[in-house]
Amino acid sequence: MTLPVFLTEDGLVTDAQVRRLREKRMAGKTLAAAAAAAGMSERAARKWQSGALPSTAKAPRTWRTREDPFADVWQSEVVPPTRPPPPAARSSRENPNIGDDFVAFEDSRPVP
Repeated sequence: MTLPVFLTEDGLVTDAQVRRLREKRMAGKTLAAAAAAAGMSERAARKWQSGALPSTAKAPRTWRTREDPFADVWQSEVVPPTRPPPPAARSSRENPNIGDDFVAFEDSRPVP
């Protein structure tokens, strides 16, 4: 008889494995049998048989893994086009065919 093995790509224990381990332990199984049923080692089972689930035990990352490539231009070039133009700039007095939600670009030409 082969037991199902629940492995994640990174080799870490999942919440489902810990829940299964705890269910088996409460049902009276030994640590070795419960660990085998949950698909983890006895060492990992000893660590996870009490306490928080793995998803809540992991602290969020607070450091940057690399420099932000958009840091220099984000506030000056990326954020302003996402904001609505001021009411005076949205006026359609010059061209009545332009609605209030239209944004005109001066140098936009179709690409051949």
